[in-house]
Amino acid sequence: MDEEQNNKLLLIDAIGNASLEDEERGALAPGQWRLVLSQNNTQLPLLYPDQSWNAVIWRLGDNAINIKLMQEEAYRLIGPGGRVILIGKLNARKKNSAINIAESLAGNVEVVELDDGRSIIVFNKQSLAESGFSTTAISNATLNDSNCVRSIIDPNDTKGYYGCIDLISEEGIYGWLLNGENPTASIAISIFLNGELIGNTYTATLREDISNVLEYPINCGLHFKWAEATFPLWIEEYDLQNEVNFTFSVIGSEFYLSYQKAMPTFEKLLKWRAMTQSTRTDDKLIGNVDNINGKKIEGWAIRLDRQDIAASVQLFIDGLLIEETRASKYRADLREANIRSGFAAFEFNIPNEFFDGTDHKFNVIETSSNTCLPGVSEFAFYDPAISTTRMQYFYESVLISINITPSGIEELKTKKKVAIICSYFESSFFSSSHKYLFQNLRDCGYWILSVHSLSSQFSKFEKPDEVDGIIFKRNSGYDFGSWLCGIYYLRDHLPELNQLVLINDSIFGPLYNLKPIFEKMDSEYSDFWGLIDSFQSGYHLQSFFLVFNNKVLSSSFFNEFGNSFSYSDNKEIVIQEGELSLTNKLVQEGFIPNVVFKYEDVGRHWLTKWKTLTNKHTSRSKKISNSEITELFEQYIQMVFDGIPMNPTHLFWDSLIELGFPFIKRELLFKNPMNLQNLSSAKNIIRNCKSYPIEHIDNASRFFPIERIYL
Repeated sequence: MDEEQNNKLLLIDAIGNASLEDEERGALAPGQWRLVLSQNNTQLPLLYPDQSWNAVIWRLGDNAINIKLMQEEAYRLIGPGGRVILIGKLNARKKNSAINIAESLAGNVEVVELDDGRSIIVFNKQSLAESGFSTTAISNATLNDSNCVRSIIDPNDTKGYYGCIDLISEEGIYGWLLNGENPTASIAISIFLNGELIGNTYTATLREDISNVLEYPINCGLHFKWAEATFPLWIEEYDLQNEVNFTFSVIGSEFYLSYQKAMPTFEKLLKWRAMTQSTRTDDKLIGNVDNINGKKIEGWAIRLDRQDIAASVQLFIDGLLIEETRASKYRADLREANIRSGFAAFEFNIPNEFFDGTDHKFNVIETSSNTCLPGVSEFAFYDPAISTTRMQYFYESVLISINITPSGIEELKTKKKVAIICSYFESSFFSSSHKYLFQNLRDCGYWILSVHSLSSQFSKFEKPDEVDGIIFKRNSGYDFGSWLCGIYYLRDHLPELNQLVLINDSIFGPLYNLKPIFEKMDSEYSDFWGLIDSFQSGYHLQSFFLVFNNKVLSSSFFNEFGNSFSYSDNKEIVIQEGELSLTNKLVQEGFIPNVVFKYEDVGRHWLTKWKTLTNKHTSRSKKISNSEITELFEQYIQMVFDGIPMNPTHLFWDSLIELGFPFIKRELLFKNPMNLQNLSSAKNIIRNCKSYPIEHIDNASRFFPIERIYL
C-alpha cells in the first residue's frame, strides 16, 4: 500500500444496516455510519462529500441489507483511480447480487475468499492491474489496525472553523474554537459520549493565548463541566478499564474538534462525575424548567448570592443558542413560596422551525454559574390530524398577508418568467433602490413577486407599483425561508414556467442592463446558473442571484428541497443548508450548472491589477492617490496569489464592476467587513457605469439602520 493510498482510505461500518456487536451498536445511533478520519478513531456520520478517495472499505455485518445502496454510495465517493471494497460474510444470493451490481457500476470485479468465511468484493473505475492494488493486504491491515486508516481533510470543509480540545480532566472539558470568517461569534458545540449526546456548550471565555496570536482579545474558550452532562444509563455497564470515546461537533457544520491526547477510562469518568455530585451545592442557584405551555417554555430561577438582580437564563435547543432573557416575570405561586417576591419566572418562545413533529432536546442555562436548570428537557409537536408538509407548515406559520390579484396570476401564466425578490427591513414600504431593481427585472420581461419579512406588525401593507404581487411574512428563515414561501405559493405554476429568478436585497443595482446577461445565458445550455461562484467553504454558486430553467422547475426538486430545509433562524445553519448545499444537491440530481462571472477569471483580473499597483519598481504616488493599499490589503493580495478562497463580491468588487458585473453588495458599502480601503473610489466607479443613479445608495443609507457608509 503506497503512501497516497494510505492517506486516502475511508472505512465505513454499516451501523443499522448490519448485525454488529452490542458494544459497537451502542457507539452510534441506528442509521448512522462510522467514518474513521484520524489515528485516534474519531467517529463521524458519513456526510463528507469528497469524491477523490483511493479506497472506500465497507465492512458488512452478518445480516447486511441494502447492499446496493452501500455500493452506489461508495462508488460515488471514489476518485478516477479509486476502488471499493466490500468485506463481510455473504450468502450465495447476496454475493451474486453484489457482484452483479459491482459489474454494472464499474465493469470489473475481483472476489477474494478469506479463511474466516468472509468475502472481499473489489470493484473500481480502473483495472486492478492499473491501480497496483493488493486486496488482501490492504483489507487485513485496515480491519486489524485502525491506525493505518487516515484521510486528508480538505481545509475548505472546515467552513472556516479552527480550534481543538486542550484538556479533559476532573474539572471538565476545556478547549477553544473560532470561525475565521466571523471570529467574534459565539459557537455552539455538542458533546457526544460513545455516539450519544451528553450536553452542549458554547464559546464564551477569553483565551489570552489565542488573543495574542490574533492581536486582539477574543472570547473563543469553552469549558464544559461534568455537572452539565447528562450521562447515559449504560455508562456503568461498560468495562471500566476501557477508554471512552468523546466527539465534539460544531452545530450547523461538519467540523469536529480534535483531541490528540489519550481519552479517560470509564472508571475515571465515573469518579469525576461522583466528585461533581458530592461537591455540588445549591448555595448559588435554585430554579426549575416547569413545563411546555403551548409554544412557550416556562420556568423560574434565582441567584441566592445576588437576589437583588434577576437571573439571566439562556435557551439551547438541540445545541443551538436560541435566546437569552431575565428571570424577572411575576408568578403568584413564587410569591407564595417567598421566592424573590414572585418576580423570578421566565418564558421562552419556541421558534416555528422546531414545530416539525420530531423530538427536540433543550437546556436552560443560568449564565453566571453556567448551570443547567433541572426539569423538562424535551418536546415534540405533532398532530396526526394535520398532514402538512414542512414547507407548507412554515409558509402557513409565517404568512401575514398576500396581495396578488387574479389578473396578476393570468399575467404570470402569459409571461412564464418569474422573479422572486426577498427583502427584510423595519417598514412595510420600499426604498427607491428596491423599486429600481423591481422595475429593471420587469423591463426584462419578468413577473415580479416580492416576499417581504417584518419583525413587527403593521396595520397597512403597501404593494409597490413596480411589483405584480407581494407576500408579507414574519421575519423567520432568512432569504431561503422567504424564497421557499414564494415557491410554495407558486407551486402549481412552477412546471409551466420557463424561468425562475431568486434574488435578495443584499445588493445594489443593476449597475448595467440585465438583458445582455439573460440573453447570453439563454444561449448557453444549462439547467440553473448564478452570477458568480465561490470556493469559500466548498464550491457553490453565490445565492443572492440564482436562475432556474424549466427542467428544474418541472421536477420535484424544490418540493423535496423545501421539505428537507430546517427553516432555522440560525444564520450559519441557513447558509449551510441553503447556499452551500443547493449547488451540490442540484448537481447530484443531474442538473447542469453555469456561471456568468467565474471566480478564477475575476480573481486573475483583480490580481493582475493590484500586483501591478504594488510593484516595488513603480512609483505608487503616480498610480494610487488615496492610500488604497495597506498592509492588510497586501496580505489579501498574497492570499489570492496563494490560492486561498476569498469572498469575490467583497474583495474583487472593483474588478467585478470593471468586467460588467451588475451589482455591488450592500454589506460591503455599509459594513466593510474586510476593512477595504479602496472603497473610497466606489462612488466614482459606480457613476462611470452611468445607468445606475447613485442617489439610490444615498437613499438606502438612510433607509437601513447603519452607523456609516464606506464611500
